Amino acid sequence: MLHYTDITDKNLAHLPTGTTIKGEFHFSGPTYVQSNLEGNFFLHNNCYLQIGVEAYVQGPIKGGTVEILGRFQGEIDAEKIIIGPVAKVNADLKSKELVVFPGAILNSRSDIDAN
Repeated sequence: MLHYTDITDKNLAHLPTGTTIKGEFHFSGPTYVQSNLEGNFFLHNNCYLQIGVEAYVQGPIKGGTVEILGRFQGEIDAEKIIIGPVAKVNADLKSKELVVFPGAILNSRSDIDAN
């Protein structure tokens, strides 16, 4: 399993492979997604969301830090966005910081503003 950010927090929420959920999601702690999710995502308290290698997430994400290792389609407005080397991203990105690892497939419009 690829990890570019430490997700060893004891309060980590984990949505495993094989799960498909649609709806509105509010996360206030570190979350690791290895499933298929579709909906609106809100990251509260500057929390961290990792989209795992096996995951497919679709919809807008707002807030916190987002790390994508799997597939994502939608829009992200976050403090920091990390796109891992096997990620496939089709999205509009808005962030203060964007990190893209070599090997990532990225189709996006990006607005990066350090202010």
